[in-house]
Amino acid sequence: MNNVWPSYLVFQWLCPDVHLTPARVVSGVALVIKVVIVVIVVVLLVVNVVVVVLAVVVVVVVVVVAVAVVVLVVVVVVSVVVVVVVVA
Repeated sequence: MNNVWPSYLVFQWLCPDVHLTPARVVSGVALVIKVVIVVIVVVLLVVNVVVVVLAVVVVVVVVVVAVAVVVLVVVVVVSVVVVVVVVA
């Protein structure tokens, strides 16, 4: 072997019992790529769930504010009617 990666030499020096072959290197790289893809998918799923939860929270807040505004308008209208009836 004339062209040997320096990192391969270090690896062989640290782990002399493990013999790297091109097939093992490709298999290891494929495994790393699969793990990275799975991590990315899990992160995207978590982000998706967070976005859905935030959307539900926003809808609930909008509904609560709308109900509060309707109740406030009803109270103001009833108050004005009562004042007009009492004064008249």
